[in-house]
Amino acid sequence: MNKKLYTNIITNELEGSAFFPDRKNNPVPPVRVVPLVRPVLPVPPQGKRIMKQRHPFDIYQDQYESLQSLALEERKQGGVGSMSAMVREAIDKLLAERRSS
Repeated sequence: MNKKLYTNIITNELEGSAFFPDRKNNPVPPVRVVPLVRPVLPVPPQGKRIMKQRHPFDIYQDQYESLQSLALEERKQGGVGSMSAMVREAIDKLLAERRSS
């Protein structure tokens, strides 16, 4: 015994209900086309130095431990305590000293 499903009768009964609104009276609005925009590359601010990331240099163990100690002391006093900032400052001083000689 095969049962036949009368889909047109079910569709007529459901049409216009809250779950299946009448599409003829309420058409779906068209989707607005958005033009593609190329990404804008960031421009470094004037006067600010560009950071070179992760350039390895070898230092002695005692130099590293001294930097750690100085950074910890600076943090205890409410400062940043950045070992990287200290190294950059030391390099700037060395370069200025060598250029002036």
